[in-house]
Amino acid sequence: MRIKLLILILVTPLIVLFTSIILNAQWVRMTNGMPATLNIKAIATNGSTVYAGSPNYQMLYVSKNNGLDWTAYSMGYNYLHSFAFVGSKLFAGTGWGLIEIDTSNYTYTSNSFNRLYQMSIAANGNYIYVGTSDSNIFISTNAGITWSRPSNEYNNIYSLYTTGSNVYAATSKGVLYSTNNGLTWTRIQYLNWQNLSVITKDNTILAGLPSGCMRSTNSGFSWIPSSDLDGAVYSMVIKGNRIIAGINSGNNSSIGISMTTNLGVNWMPKGEGLNYKDIYFVSANDEYIFAGSRFYGIWRRPLTEMVGVENISTEVPAGFSIKQNYPNPFNPTTNIEFDVSKSSDLKITVFDIKGREIQTLVNERLNAGRYKVIFDGSSLNTGVYFYRLIANGYTETKRMFLIK
Repeated sequence: MRIKLLILILVTPLIVLFTSIILNAQWVRMTNGMPATLNIKAIATNGSTVYAGSPNYQMLYVSKNNGLDWTAYSMGYNYLHSFAFVGSKLFAGTGWGLIEIDTSNYTYTSNSFNRLYQMSIAANGNYIYVGTSDSNIFISTNAGITWSRPSNEYNNIYSLYTTGSNVYAATSKGVLYSTNNGLTWTRIQYLNWQNLSVITKDNTILAGLPSGCMRSTNSGFSWIPSSDLDGAVYSMVIKGNRIIAGINSGNNSSIGISMTTNLGVNWMPKGEGLNYKDIYFVSANDEYIFAGSRFYGIWRRPLTEMVGVENISTEVPAGFSIKQNYPNPFNPTTNIEFDVSKSSDLKITVFDIKGREIQTLVNERLNAGRYKVIFDGSSLNTGVYFYRLIANGYTETKRMFLIK
């Protein structure tokens, strides 16, 4: 009896610790107030308020606490496919036209070009771009008061992305771009097959395809397949140096979520905890990443868990080591560099002063070289924290200070 009690005393903390690690490092499904079989194709955020739309239900789902609880508001006959904020106005693309939603009382008004299937929306300032079922792009320069339509035919417009005066459109026959707020458009050459999503950062264009992703660093004159992606890339979102992609294979065999910190050169799987891994849409605020799944509702994960490893040197180090973080003290982020002397499975974890694991920064196989990972302590209190490297029988721990 004493032996059984001793085993229970020793094992129980390990079970609790393991469970805590799993729960604190994965996606969690948000179900309170939302149908279990909801197909989410549109997500928008405004602070901690999250808006979700589905092509299956004529409802707008609203959460005011980062997705923990949801309230449904009827949108009449409108199935919601896409969202865009213009100031305080929330525009939604539906199967029957464009609507403007009053976020104070969740009523809506229909736009003048009604009964056209709205496939995609993007907004920048007072400019709004809408891709419709008749293969055209409608443009408003005054926050939706009036609209124009360039005369060109653009095929199906699956996704729109805008930055400054540049606008990109993923279509059924390649990627289009405009450098004058959509007044005129040019088709990017050498990528004239179906594109599902498009995004750009630091002179790199990423185009999501039905199978994987292509990247261009020369305005689309040449394209390179991104490695480590399998499945249809329906959506991408940028948060700092991270680009996060939602992936849908149609049979739940994809990894669901991937992330790159080097503009698509390499992608890392980030679908831990996703029981259903066909993802249609990804969005983010300053605290969480939200993922809309195919017939399985909406999921969220803390942004601080979406960390990535950056390879800063391929020179082979003499041994394994982890460097002192910098800056130190820090608020709220700090850099941690480490050396890998040979290809190994490697783990870096962060602990508080009581030895409780806070976050896993790295848990993957890396080739020889020097790497850097960023730790974000936004959700933590001022105090002393520790970070530990474990690789190939080697262990090293260092201390860091968070001051807010």
